[in-house]
Amino acid sequence: MTITASHTGQLLPADGVSEREQALVIGDRQIRYRLRISTRAKRIRLEVTHDKGLLVVVPKRYRLTDVPILLRSKSSWILRKLDLVARERSESPGTSANKLQDGAQVLYRGNHLVLSVLKKNGGKAEARLVGDHLRIVTSGSERPVEAVLDAWYRREANRVLRERVADLAARFGISYSRVFVRNQRTRWGSCSTRRNINLNWRLILMPDEVINYIVIHELTHLEELNHSKRFWELVGIRCPNYRQYKTWLRRNSPALMQR
Repeated sequence: MTITASHTGQLLPADGVSEREQALVIGDRQIRYRLRISTRAKRIRLEVTHDKGLLVVVPKRYRLTDVPILLRSKSSWILRKLDLVARERSESPGTSANKLQDGAQVLYRGNHLVLSVLKKNGGKAEARLVGDHLRIVTSGSERPVEAVLDAWYRREANRVLRERVADLAARFGISYSRVFVRNQRTRWGSCSTRRNINLNWRLILMPDEVINYIVIHELTHLEELNHSKRFWELVGIRCPNYRQYKTWLRRNSPALMQR
């Protein structure tokens, strides 16, 4: 049963579960948030994330007229967190398609490359790495800069990621079947019961040490299929700074997934 949340003062039915967008004015700012009524929640929980903004989770019988009162009492924390997330999002590495012009910077393995763009009629569209410059030749409107860049990224991802899996698997004595580099929109990597490794091509945007962590994470899953204590112990042995890389991913994943 779905109940539409509203600030009516009525209690939710015992089986009521819903989630919807709400808005609240704090000072001179209008804050939009998602209100979730959870059958599992024992207490109120506030979260501010890159992808969802402010999320307010309340138990199923919480009086909804109290939500604005609660949020205003936490206004300093909420505004500080929202500003922090907005700042991190603006500083997160990513590439905007409408800024792909000569002299622009793009990411490659955690470093910024300078684009050198040459547009010409006819000929072959291609991208070539020369030092810290990525030279892109386009063949007019049929192959815009974005298309040439994405094709280059995917070729590099196939080459680099397959080599990385082979090197790390050999180092730790882990066997695997095949590596697939895919256009995944919700995850960076996964593995299958057939011992195949699936990796997101956007990993090529990340620093090498973060790529290593994700590959090690998936290789370790071939030994431990869950996120047990033993799994994280093995990851920690093979990648001692993995917590640092998890934090990096949490901050930068939303921008990178937009590619």
